[in-house]
Amino acid sequence: MAKVYGPLLSVDAKGTVAKSITFQNRPKGKAVMQRPVASKTSLENPTVAQQTQRALIKSLVEQWQALSSAVKDSWNETAKEIHYSGTGYHYFIKMGGGYLCEYDWADARVEWADGDVSWSGFSV
Repeated sequence: MAKVYGPLLSVDAKGTVAKSITFQNRPKGKAVMQRPVASKTSLENPTVAQQTQRALIKSLVEQWQALSSAVKDSWNETAKEIHYSGTGYHYFIKMGGGYLCEYDWADARVEWADGDVSWSGFSV
């Protein structure tokens, strides 16, 4: 059983009492509610959306595990550089996998638009 911090039934209380009532601090203020419990039915019969999400996460985890340590380190460095709250792994999952690529084109004749490349030709 979690301890409730602060006087019970006061605005400073947070935690769960006897697996039945939960006190929370939320961005919009304090909240008291019945402890949320997933039903056995919902755990045994996930929805199509849940199955899709789980398959996506499983695929991303497998991609991460297949990456070399150098690539993983680059994801970790990028996460630090952009001040991401998690690690490179979490940033990888958030971005949907793939490889980190940064392009800095100095040539104004090359334009990118959703993967389509156009070339305006040589200027002499």
